[in-house]
Amino acid sequence: MVELANQKDRRISGLEAEQRRSYYNSVSLSPQIEDASNEYVDWLKGLLDETNLSFAKIPLKDAGHFKIGRQVIGRKTRYSISTKGKLEDLTNFLTRFYQVDALHKIQALNIKPGTEKSGGKVIRTGELTINLTIEVASLNTANDNPDFAQNVRKLIRSEEEYKKNILFRDIFGPPNNTPSIS
Repeated sequence: MVELANQKDRRISGLEAEQRRSYYNSVSLSPQIEDASNEYVDWLKGLLDETNLSFAKIPLKDAGHFKIGRQVIGRKTRYSISTKGKLEDLTNFLTRFYQVDALHKIQALNIKPGTEKSGGKVIRTGELTINLTIEVASLNTANDNPDFAQNVRKLIRSEEEYKKNILFRDIFGPPNNTPSIS
């Protein structure tokens, strides 16, 4: 009886693993990484343009292979972006970036407030200098899917809810004080 239950558990685990593998293959960039990279950069440029973030160029860097044991199962590619924009533009970018169901992530995000001198004082301009490093995976067994960016997840929150929670904060101000009892 225990043997039968163990076999059933292994079979269910195998089916779940196959389902996950199939999902990851469907959202991966194409294994023809050069073509897939060009499509991804075009999509990224369009996204930056839609969200009013400026950019000069998007350099590509091969981040190597990733393995399970000794078997190479895919490649990683990194893109570095330097841009300028407002907090609202960055929020829109991040929201739309993560709406796309793809094997990509923001590896690093560096934000600095834009400043200018006026009458001997340094004041914030409201513009941010933003540096992003994005990492994208391409599985060797992935489907040829040039329209990966069309696979958009449904969001639980609307963009307005994100904006309400993010835009009215002074992200470069001092941290909040802890509550005190009076």
